[in-house]
Amino acid sequence: LMWPGGSDLLVSATGVHLSVVPTVAPTTAAPTTAPTTGYSYMKIAGAQIGSNQCSMEAYDSTNEYWKDDSKYYYNSLADCEQLCSAQSECLAFVDLREVVPPTCNFKTSTETQATSGKDVYVKQGWRMATSDDDFQRHQLLRRSLLAISYM
Repeated sequence: LMWPGGSDLLVSATGVHLSVVPTVAPTTAAPTTAPTTGYSYMKIAGAQIGSNQCSMEAYDSTNEYWKDDSKYYYNSLADCEQLCSAQSECLAFVDLREVVPPTCNFKTSTETQATSGKDVYVKQGWRMATSDDDFQRHQLLRRSLLAISYM
């Protein structure tokens, strides 16, 4: 399948389960507090993820917001979402909300453990629409997949 505008999609079907994955990776833009991030995130309150650090491609040792290659001092959680969305290996991040400055710790795992003072945000598989054009593409794809499932 092709999105209108030319982006390729990988579509696979197993029984009645359909998976749709964009074949174009999200871009690795500099972090901002933009309202859209590309992926949705599920919050797991009072949780952490042990080890499994994600070494971030956006890491810049000269940028004072980076503690190291997997920890980022954020202004808003949108900063963390944008950075994690831009890297396929990043599956989640831990919000160290009680430390000063607040820090997100990027992870390659989603296996959580209960704890206090931290929350985990897990990247979800579907991309959110980031514009009216994206929304229209998602609606077109949804209708196409529904039509296929009734064949």
